[in-house]
Amino acid sequence: MDAFNTGREVVRQGRAMTVKVRTSGMDVKPMAFFMTPEGLKIDWESWAGWSEMPWEEFLSSRPVSGKLFRVWLSPVDYYNFAFSDDLKWQSYLFESPDGEHSVYGYVERGSVLDNRLRPSPDVNMTPLTVMLSFPENATSRNQVLVGKIVAEGWTLETDESP
Repeated sequence: MDAFNTGREVVRQGRAMTVKVRTSGMDVKPMAFFMTPEGLKIDWESWAGWSEMPWEEFLSSRPVSGKLFRVWLSPVDYYNFAFSDDLKWQSYLFESPDGEHSVYGYVERGSVLDNRLRPSPDVNMTPLTVMLSFPENATSRNQVLVGKIVAEGWTLETDESP
């Protein structure tokens, strides 16, 4: 850690409190805290960008049931293979927190989920926690279905939150 609370503000999001920190690699990123009976605890899962399974395993095993991923969402126009119909599908680019992996995610164009996913025009990347899966008999290693938005951002508010 190089610097703590670089923005000099604490942002409250539900039960979580977030500050910006600068790592020794000079990356500035949010760090979320929860108040517990033992005091403040860092939300490790959001800090580490934890996902339900490793990206490599997800891409190689192509599960058809939804898996939880923390991602950076970007708008994109990519239509190919099972998702070639741009009148039926809306495409998004989902990137892993470390930037090492990415997939194209698809939802039905104009659906409630599409409207919730669509970032405002002035936003290039949005942090989200989503459920991703591959379609049955997937022909592409990098095209997935978006099942739902679990959280806007990477902090989850559950009874199990620290």
